[in-house]
Amino acid sequence: MPESTVLTVRVHPGPFSDEQIAAVARLHAAEVGEGFLTSLGESVLRLLYHHIGTSPRCGLFVAYAMAGSAASNAAQRPSHGAAGTEHDGTEPLGYICGTRDTRALYREFLWRRWPAALPTLAPRLLSPGRLRRAFETLRYPGQRPIDLPPAEIINFVVAPAARGRGVAPALFADLMRWFAAQPVAAVRIVTGERQVRAHGFYEKVGAELAGRTSVHRGVRSRAYVYRLPGVAPPLRPPARTSFRAITETADTRADADQLAMAGLRHALVARLAAGRDLLDVACGSGYALPLIGPDVRSLTAGDRDATNIRDARAAWPSGSYFLGDAERLPWRAGSFDVIACLEAVYYFRDWRGFLRDAARVLRPDGALVVTWPNPDRPAFHRSPSSTVYPRAAEMARSAAAAGFDARCYGAFPFDGLVTARRRWLDVARRAAVGLHLIPHSMRVRMLVKQLLYRHLLSLGQLTLTPDPFVHLVELGPGRPADFAMLYLIATKPRGALS
Repeated sequence: MPESTVLTVRVHPGPFSDEQIAAVARLHAAEVGEGFLTSLGESVLRLLYHHIGTSPRCGLFVAYAMAGSAASNAAQRPSHGAAGTEHDGTEPLGYICGTRDTRALYREFLWRRWPAALPTLAPRLLSPGRLRRAFETLRYPGQRPIDLPPAEIINFVVAPAARGRGVAPALFADLMRWFAAQPVAAVRIVTGERQVRAHGFYEKVGAELAGRTSVHRGVRSRAYVYRLPGVAPPLRPPARTSFRAITETADTRADADQLAMAGLRHALVARLAAGRDLLDVACGSGYALPLIGPDVRSLTAGDRDATNIRDARAAWPSGSYFLGDAERLPWRAGSFDVIACLEAVYYFRDWRGFLRDAARVLRPDGALVVTWPNPDRPAFHRSPSSTVYPRAAEMARSAAAAGFDARCYGAFPFDGLVTARRRWLDVARRAAVGLHLIPHSMRVRMLVKQLLYRHLLSLGQLTLTPDPFVHLVELGPGRPADFAMLYLIATKPRGALS
């Protein structure tokens, strides 16, 4: 049979026998030769694919040649199929698997399979290089430097003899039907930069190139997004969604780095807003308002959470407060001199729209201050409910496009953080982030930090950093953003229209 002949295949959606899972693991090991998972051995692959094949959050589809076809006659090794399947028990021609949420899948696998996985994994992770790649693999789904959906094709392998013969389109179509039934509107596809054949396939089926990323250090990959026809994207969370569980309050216990970062960002606002009209969007609990309020001409603050507004009003009763969405500012043009958005922009669904609206609401010569953590920080942990963490250059470009004279700065160099000075804390943090063990609740996270750091102070004891601007380092094209915190200070030009 010529290589180009289309094969008659049966795509099996499960359930899978142990022999079928073992055959999938063998195909992975044979065809994904340079992958990290391959380096862990077939026994680990069998555990992983057994979990994928049984998890309700995953879809696994395996292609077999129909009995009597040339492909089945040429199979190298028989295997025993599950009862009721229509294939003839040969080795699979290929398989594809995906999940609604890769990060949740890894967390589920670790929690449910660790008794079986630990004895197998531990000896293989003794190598520092392999251990580093393990943390990178576990950390990657939670890091989205480009805006990618959580649903993902985990792996897609077709045996060499079956390539170009209709197997890949059949597998892809079945997985996309599974995604549509979830329903999932868009799927992430990450494939190595050198996988030219895969790039051609994904572009042919209509996937859009979203950008480039790195799962492992020094290895570049392409990231595609495939949007399922006829599947509506999920509804955005309603405006009343509560952020209280992840809000810092005056009672929040903070380590030295956290306290210093809070002191600096609030000092910047206090300095810029002195004698002026200040709008604090996404103000949270307002624990620092008593330090800023006395020196401003007027203070207006808002948040999406009613409990936060209540606490902010109690902290500084002289202010004006509103319950609402920071992405739709309800004021006429030219209402404020300074707008502050501290540690909140990464929760916005449309942060560029916020920049444009801030430019409208500011007066000429007014200033916008935005602070957010650097997503390139080692062992960076994404906050629950966050959308995207912009890079400094991206933030500066977007602010300039909104009409600002924009400059981005960094502070708190990576090598000066407490975790960098205490090696064991750095190792513990990397492990916790890599294994997705950071608690979502601020209260639980505070208890864990109390055990690790011991010496913590409450944010209610905060003092403003003297001369805050001397701590900022301007970031430009030739300056790496090797700082834990990023700052946008954008000025609306004099004479600009609101």
